[in-house]
Amino acid sequence: MDSNGDRRTCLQGEVSRRRSAFSLIELLTVIFIISLLISILVPSLSAARTQAKNLKVSATLNAIGAAMEMFRTENEKEFRVSNGYPPSGLAVDTTETGAEEIYGAHWLARMLMGKDLQGFIPRRNVPPSMRNPGAEDEQEFWYDATAYNGGPLDRGGPYLNPDSVEIRLTRELPGTPPPLSEMSQAALNQIVLVDVFGYPILGYTANPLARGFLARDFPESVDTGTFTHEDNVGFTGSDDLPGWDFGAGNLHPIAKFGFPEPENIADEGETDSFCYYILDKKAYQSTLDAGVPTVNTTTKPVRRDSFILIAAGKDALYGSSDDVVNFNR
Repeated sequence: MDSNGDRRTCLQGEVSRRRSAFSLIELLTVIFIISLLISILVPSLSAARTQAKNLKVSATLNAIGAAMEMFRTENEKEFRVSNGYPPSGLAVDTTETGAEEIYGAHWLARMLMGKDLQGFIPRRNVPPSMRNPGAEDEQEFWYDATAYNGGPLDRGGPYLNPDSVEIRLTRELPGTPPPLSEMSQAALNQIVLVDVFGYPILGYTANPLARGFLARDFPESVDTGTFTHEDNVGFTGSDDLPGWDFGAGNLHPIAKFGFPEPENIADEGETDSFCYYILDKKAYQSTLDAGVPTVNTTTKPVRRDSFILIAAGKDALYGSSDDVVNFNR
């Protein structure tokens, strides 16, 4: 091949190499498109992960709900005041030395699994000679391995398999607990059931003898109605008590007890309160639509014959839109 042919071949190769390379504008365009795709996909993937976690929390609540029904089947006669379900009321834990009050989330784990995860001891399994007069709750000495005739007392349950749920000591929960004046050392040493985000699952058991709650009764008493706000106040806080800050840096929306006035709900969106959160909103709206003065009407909470379960969800706030619960909101 002559020299001219060699030059043509070299020139063609050079042009081909030039054409195969990216220009700066093309490279920036590709980078922009990739960045745009990432900005679109990452939130979607994050939302999908959160949704998957919420589904897992829902499965946990279903398992707890099934355990509650099993408890009721065996203990309905013994726990009439709570319609057979494990009570959730803020109450003194008499199984501990120097007993102090513990909350509904603690009783949920205690009654379904037992303080040592081996089941709880129902009063019917305790000989009369071992019952303290007037003491209705479990007693510390009932759990002695040689409590009766050199052997242990019979247990109830466990109704919930400890391997099927995540359990933590209260003092191991994330964030900042309320002052010890509101959350005792005894309470901090109790087990709780937690969701996949590490926050305790709150349990409230209905009082079947309560009518519901009256709009005119709020906010004078936290004890009015089917469910009692105080049951988990150590976690949620209240109007005048701090709750547990799990890292969100805000007050829990259900810390407030008072029931919003109907006109405020309609005009101002005032819906942050425990009472509104658990309200049977369909029945309440029917009352409004019928023109009945709500101030004279008994309003009803959801699941008023059984119990409600509340998981805080990713945002670590009880009462927000991302909560996972066992009732329709």
